[in-house]
Amino acid sequence: MTADGRLTRICTLLADYAVHVDAHDATAWAALFEPDAALVVGDRRIEGEALSRFAADAPDGVHTSGVPAVEDGPDGLRVRSKFVFVAADGSRILAGTYADRVVDDGTRARFAERVVSVESAVRLGGS
Repeated sequence: MTADGRLTRICTLLADYAVHVDAHDATAWAALFEPDAALVVGDRRIEGEALSRFAADAPDGVHTSGVPAVEDGPDGLRVRSKFVFVAADGSRILAGTYADRVVDDGTRARFAERVVSVESAVRLGGS
């Protein structure tokens, strides 16, 4: 497995996360996670079938993420990236960090765990 191929698979995973959650494509979004994976948002730990519900119920808007930093870890790859979320109704902007544990089998990368830390939340007028 080449480092370039690995980085491409990780970037594809991060892009697909944003595209699928923004489209409320819960099935495709949940498939980005390993079967025993968890999404941690604040004090909420979301696992199993609840992952699909999370994507289906996500607020309308646009997620973007920055270039990932990737390190080998004892239980998979450690991937860190910054993100920005802009609500579709213009009511808020969130920014923060994704801290991920990723499994890459050489063909596809998937989340074993994703921790979302919101570091800035700006409320706007919105519509």
